[in-house]
Amino acid sequence: MGRRVYRKAAEVAEEREVWRREISNPLFLCVPQRLLRLCGESEIFGFFRCECGLDRPRGRFHVPRMDTQNVFVPRGGKAEIEEGADFSPKFDADGLIPAMAVDATTKEPLMLAYMNEESLRRTLEIGEAVYWSRSRKEFWHKGATSGHIQKIVEIRTDCDQDALVLLVEQIGAGACHTGRNSCFYRRVVAGTAKLEQISGVRSFDPAAVYGKH
Repeated sequence: MGRRVYRKAAEVAEEREVWRREISNPLFLCVPQRLLRLCGESEIFGFFRCECGLDRPRGRFHVPRMDTQNVFVPRGGKAEIEEGADFSPKFDADGLIPAMAVDATTKEPLMLAYMNEESLRRTLEIGEAVYWSRSRKEFWHKGATSGHIQKIVEIRTDCDQDALVLLVEQIGAGACHTGRNSCFYRRVVAGTAKLEQISGVRSFDPAAVYGKH
């Protein structure tokens, strides 16, 4: 343990106020809410450096700067959107865009999730998939809990730039919370309203990885 550095009360108060403003800002992606609930503000403040999607302490607390290079260009006309070189994603009324993750090697569909503007920017910044969880209402760095990270190989968008395909290197045993490699492990039987499993084999135990299922 390094020696503790004591500072003036005014300096501490000023830094604490910066902290309070940052955690109330939607751009602050770096402290998962579950970590805040487990540790509490007083324990995180001054002792932990939390980075996007990482749930472990990283030394002294530090607020990393948001990426300022990947700024999306405002959407232009039809020709610009369909043929231009600027990435101008179209987010829906809820501020979201669908993102389909596909295995870059096998081309197997892995999962469908959603991104908002900031999670897409962070995905471009760190080279790993960061989604927006619609159920938890928080940023979701895929694999932060399980270790099943999705490294970005390529991102494609469609003609309208309102949908994304992520070609990824899937790290770990799988992408699905049910313990399978892919969330698309069933298909619809032709001409019926029935499902059949393509592969029912689980590649990992979700209870062991997530603690519950």
